[in-house]
Amino acid sequence: MKNKRIILIIIAICLSCNIKAQDIIAKSSNNIGAAGILSIDVVDVLQSINPSIYSNAKGLNVSVSYTLPYHLTDLGQAQAKAVYSFPWATVHASVNKNGCSESSFTSFGGGLSRSFGFLGIGIEYNAIIHQMPFSERCISSFSRFGFHAKPNDKWTLAVAVHNIEKRGFEYDYYDFDIESYLFASAKWKGNSYFSLLCEVEKGWNHDANYKVATTIFPCKQLNTTIGFATLGHSLSAGIGYQNKLLMLHVGISYHEQLGVTSSASVTIHNIFNIK
Repeated sequence: MKNKRIILIIIAICLSCNIKAQDIIAKSSNNIGAAGILSIDVVDVLQSINPSIYSNAKGLNVSVSYTLPYHLTDLGQAQAKAVYSFPWATVHASVNKNGCSESSFTSFGGGLSRSFGFLGIGIEYNAIIHQMPFSERCISSFSRFGFHAKPNDKWTLAVAVHNIEKRGFEYDYYDFDIESYLFASAKWKGNSYFSLLCEVEKGWNHDANYKVATTIFPCKQLNTTIGFATLGHSLSAGIGYQNKLLMLHVGISYHEQLGVTSSASVTIHNIFNIK
């Protein structure tokens, strides 16, 4: 049983580093429950990796989440994020930790975003530390850039680039590239109860991953998501509760080779302006 667990961990680490970069790109429950869509807001503007999306936030917003890839605690992902909207721009900061005592990645990032009418633009910079056994560590960095456009009340289009400068880790005996990714997405809001989302994710060294999801609001306080991604033929679902201040959300997905990934998040919105 122990050997099987070790083999699963090795397979998952290889897939996460070389296919989905999950050790670098932290995901929250909104992403997990909606086919892994990352570059546009599914339900919560804080749960996107596209820094331009944060320009839609108001006041002070904070979020924490925990994701358990393939139900292996050695691959657990913890994430905290804060976004504050000034009159001139929106600033954000985040910290993510992924992995276990044997090997973990910790990243610290921050950035700026701003809206210009129907167009939003954002950029962020992240420092990342790879902690290894025997107190060995390697430090690198990467940036993200994104923009989104909302030409009308129905449509939102978004593009995000991860690691645009193609940085990587320089270990003592070898180098490891942090793979660059391009995300392009669209969101169509049918009405106040229903939305459709799609995204194409293209890694620099890998085939494109196509994702589609739908969001349903059965009532003002509840939201549900259902999604499908071509990578791993992954099925996903999520459910959340929200009011003026608080959003609680859980998401789950199933990869045909590696099994179940689950996630939960808590977000507090617009702290200074709640009435």
